[in-house]
Amino acid sequence: MITPLPYSNMSAGPGTLSDEIARIISDRGSFRNIQEENLQGTTVPSNASSPSPSNDQPALHEKVLQLIANAQNEASLALEMTSLLLSACRTSAETAMSPVLRERIPTGSLGAARIRGIEPKSDNTVPKAWKDQVILNSSTILRQASDSSNLAIESEAAVWTELIHLLENKWTISRGRSGNLGVLLDPKICIFTPIK
Repeated sequence: MITPLPYSNMSAGPGTLSDEIARIISDRGSFRNIQEENLQGTTVPSNASSPSPSNDQPALHEKVLQLIANAQNEASLALEMTSLLLSACRTSAETAMSPVLRERIPTGSLGAARIRGIEPKSDNTVPKAWKDQVILNSSTILRQASDSSNLAIESEAAVWTELIHLLENKWTISRGRSGNLGVLLDPKICIFTPIK
């Protein structure tokens, strides 16, 4: 991996803008408090002695060459690894491999396969249980409603059967004081028997 040259000292060379801003804030405080008169005294005159770049030139050149060599080495290793991987399916990839790699590792020995992850199985247990419970409750409610309506139908049928029987026997049917239907047994005495 190519890494930038580290600066040993912030004052020895220019840093990043964020480093410079952090240094200025730590030296002088917030930018709100900076006055132009204060800054004019801190400017560096152009004739001031600055470190000569020619002094560090050979060391810098050597460091750059070393970084280039490292980058070239890493690129060739990546190429060899890719060639070894491709040699499993293409014999032409063997030509890009170095002789040392061909001697030490047999071609086609490194392979790759796509691994498909196991799809998460959706757990339908809880929703299915809720659905079953709702269906069971609904069937229970419908059964109870059916039973109660059957009882109501049976009682209505019994009342109508009794009414028809009374009418066939020429009984007088009327409503009593409470509003229920009944048979007037004796109109002179006004005996009223409600129909059940």
